[in-house]
Amino acid sequence: MEVGNIDYIDNAVNILNEKHLARIAKDPEFVALNEELKVRNERRDRKFLSLNYKMRKAENDKDDARRLKDLNERFKREGKKALKDIDDLPKDYEAPDFFLKEAEKMAADFVIFNSDQKINQANGLSEAKTESKK
Repeated sequence: MEVGNIDYIDNAVNILNEKHLARIAKDPEFVALNEELKVRNERRDRKFLSLNYKMRKAENDKDDARRLKDLNERFKREGKKALKDIDDLPKDYEAPDFFLKEAEKMAADFVIFNSDQKINQANGLSEAKTESKK
């Protein structure tokens, strides 16, 4: 199977996408990101914005509580001490680059896919036969 072959590329994209989607569905960082995006989209779609200070403050406090919960869950996974308040977060704190980590996993998936295809080609197996085994 030649790397430039359309079937090869289509098969690779499908397999890599399946693995990627399965991983991010379970990854706490991506789950938190999706929740954050959902909240932002809901707010963007609003037709009005309350001018009531108490309502706005309650919404901001709820946002801070959600961010603190997400940060503390991350810190727990990293073995770090939990924060009591969102304002306790160090100014120089840098969140882990979970997009980069996922890109690395996808690159590794492609290397494995590519080597499997070469092995199967050397053994005379067709792509269809190898996919039915997985």
